[in-house]
Amino acid sequence: MRIAISATGPKVDAEVDSHFARCQYFIIVDPETMEFEALENSTSDMADGEAGISTGQMIASKGVEAVLSGKYGPNAYQVLSAAGIRLITGVSGKVRDAIQSYRSRRDMMVKQVSLSVNDVPIQLDEFAKGYIYHVARSIVASLKDTGAIETLELSIDNEGQVTINLDNSEVLIKYLPNEIIKSTILGIVTPLRGVSEVGRLQLSISG
Repeated sequence: MRIAISATGPKVDAEVDSHFARCQYFIIVDPETMEFEALENSTSDMADGEAGISTGQMIASKGVEAVLSGKYGPNAYQVLSAAGIRLITGVSGKVRDAIQSYRSRRDMMVKQVSLSVNDVPIQLDEFAKGYIYHVARSIVASLKDTGAIETLELSIDNEGQVTINLDNSEVLIKYLPNEIIKSTILGIVTPLRGVSEVGRLQLSISG
C-alpha cells in the first residue's frame, strides 16, 4: 500500500512541504520497496477552499493509505478523512526520513498480536505488542528474506521445538536457530504478567 508526502521537489531527497494543498509536488511511494512517483500539484494556485478540496480529491484517487504533511486546511482534512485516509501532521525534514519514520510507526500500529502460554491467553499492552512484533520480524528476517509480516504463527511445544508459519508457509528451522529463537521468545514472554512457567506457547501476528 502506498502513501503520499507533500514535497518541495520530485525526489525522495527533497524536503517535506509544510502545507498540504500548497505544496509543489507529492511523492507517492510504497514504503516497503521505496518505489515512487512524483506528482506535480497542479491545484496549488487555486483559491484557498478550492485548493484543499481539489488536492484532497486528487490524492484520494491515488488509493493511498496515509498522507504525511506539515498541516492541512479544513477542506483537505475533510475530503481525505472521508476517504478513510490516515492523516499525519507536523511532518518535516527529508521525505526519505519521513517515509522511514512512517514505516516504524505503522508496524507498531497496524498489527494484531495475540499470545497464549499453556493454552491460557496473555493480555498484552500496546508496547508489548509492538515489541513482540519487531522481535518476531527480526527473527523471520534472519531465516528468510521478507518484507512486512502479513500473518505469522509461532509455536513452541513441550519439547522446546519451534515451528514458524509465515503467510501460510512453514519456515524451516535448524537446531541452532531453534535454540536461539526459543531463548529469545522465552526471554520476552517469561516476565509478562500472568506467565509463571512456559510449557506450550502460541504467538499469532496478523494485520
